[in-house]
Amino acid sequence: MDPTQSDLIRGRVLRVALGAGADHTAAPTDGTTEPDWRMSPVTPTGLKTTGFAFGFKAPTAGATAAGAPAAGFTVVVWVRNPVTKSWFSLQSVSVGYGQLFGTFDVDAAEIYFQISAQTSNGSIDVHPMEQ
Repeated sequence: MDPTQSDLIRGRVLRVALGAGADHTAAPTDGTTEPDWRMSPVTPTGLKTTGFAFGFKAPTAGATAAGAPAAGFTVVVWVRNPVTKSWFSLQSVSVGYGQLFGTFDVDAAEIYFQISAQTSNGSIDVHPMEQ
């Protein structure tokens, strides 16, 4: 039987609050902030996880979506050292609704999404996928 795409790439949905008082507009704090996502060490195919991709969608129920700026949301992906609990940032990127960003620069890691440049309070659905 041929595998389906969901057999090859593991994905999930994270709902993240944005706007005034929401913690995802600020950088994580060493030793305090917990990751949004812990990547698995292996992909569904049994290969080592060598990267990830993510995209944004507006929530469809239960939350008001934050207004996406024309240039997209400014996103900084942070990677945590699991031993020291220290956070380190990757380069910021701009990602809009329905766009996909991917990288093979990070093996399985603990990830935090800092998302800013929204125009209103609300939530955003982050769709991370291991590769």
